[in-house]
Amino acid sequence: MQNIAVVFGGKSVEHDISIITGVGVLQNLSQGYHGVPIYIDKEGNWWTGEKLCYIENFKDFNTKKLKKCNFCPNDKRLHIYGMRRTAMYIDCVINCLHGQNGEDGSLSGVLQLSGIPETSSGVLGNAVCMDKGITKLLLRSKRVPITRFITININDYNANNSFWIRNIIRRVGLPCIIKPARGGSSIGISVANDIEQLEILLGNVAKYDNEIIIEQYLPQFREINIALFEHDGNLELSSLEEVVGADKIFDFDNKYTTNTKTKRICPANIDASTKDNICKLAKKVYSICKCRGMVRIDFFVIEDKILVNEVNTVPGSMSFYLWKDFGYTFGRVLSKLIIEGKKRFVDDQKHCYKYNSNILDNLSKRDFIINK
Repeated sequence: MQNIAVVFGGKSVEHDISIITGVGVLQNLSQGYHGVPIYIDKEGNWWTGEKLCYIENFKDFNTKKLKKCNFCPNDKRLHIYGMRRTAMYIDCVINCLHGQNGEDGSLSGVLQLSGIPETSSGVLGNAVCMDKGITKLLLRSKRVPITRFITININDYNANNSFWIRNIIRRVGLPCIIKPARGGSSIGISVANDIEQLEILLGNVAKYDNEIIIEQYLPQFREINIALFEHDGNLELSSLEEVVGADKIFDFDNKYTTNTKTKRICPANIDASTKDNICKLAKKVYSICKCRGMVRIDFFVIEDKILVNEVNTVPGSMSFYLWKDFGYTFGRVLSKLIIEGKKRFVDDQKHCYKYNSNILDNLSKRDFIINK
């Protein structure tokens, strides 16, 4: 029986969505895997316990019957603290942390130092894709089609707002989309139709992130999503999904509330040529952004033009719903991710991490005394 730690919750505005993803993963692991829940509360405390596997326990959450836990450097075990300290060997971790302090490479760094395999894109891939501005800069450098955009730091903006307003209008135009550069679940996203709105919304979005991305507003487009992951050296691609029926923007309410008018059509009703081009572009983006594990890529389609919108390295519910047409259950998708995560870890350990030199032999404390 393999111990598979599922990390979810997190110190992030996407905390509640992460709980849904994490519990879904725990409830759908295949036989042969023992799910070990690791819930990070909104203050950043780590908890484990069997009741974390069930969604009803989060409606009136308390820490009764839970124990604090953590990973340690160069130690493949989860350390659990209660009346007595115990440790559990972890075979692999499934990262279900959406947003900052998890999806941004933070958890991957902890796992890398601990020597524990994981299923997501690692430190580099997660960090690159979490920052929408960095992602777009990277894609643009590789001539991947994207919308017009500009990123600004709120401190720079506050120091010279008229300069940045002129830059936004010149490089992006009005109306425009404003959102946190390192946010997710469409939290904080809004549309500015004029300069007055733009100034107000920039201040509002700054509460989520100091880095803000402003993008070209597209009045007419189709949003097409696809998920993909690597398996046995090849990229497997899911069905394409079209998101329709949202208002001006696909915000948090349109995504998750029960009264949403948004519909998801899967498979998307698009022509063979467009589908083929999206699949090719998805593979290219996956490679450019150093992605690993399950990734969902969101596209805009405008007539015959395809634009990359965002790259999600920890997609909601691991995008399992996009694989149903392939006969994949959620459990089978997770099994493939675990197998690949462990295989990548073994490959990474083959690298040489030691180098013998005599550089220290002739040094003494006098060599480190600097005369002021």
